[in-house]
Amino acid sequence: LLQPNDLILAYTDGVTDALNESGETFGMERLQMAIASADQSCTAPQILEMLLKSLRDFMGTCDQYDDITLLVARRI
Repeated sequence: LLQPNDLILAYTDGVTDALNESGETFGMERLQMAIASADQSCTAPQILEMLLKSLRDFMGTCDQYDDITLLVARRI
């Protein structure tokens, strides 16, 4: 059972495999850091937008070559 403020994140490999201009992948560590930066008052839509912004900022002008799917749910 989910406890208050628990978070569920589902994503496709296009998130962690997204490349930046140097050929680095976004990776699990950056994804975890982006999630950790959300405080307990953030709603699921706010967390989703924050994750997408982190991903876009990381990718810069690189083209997306794979699907990027994120699902965020938070129990209130």
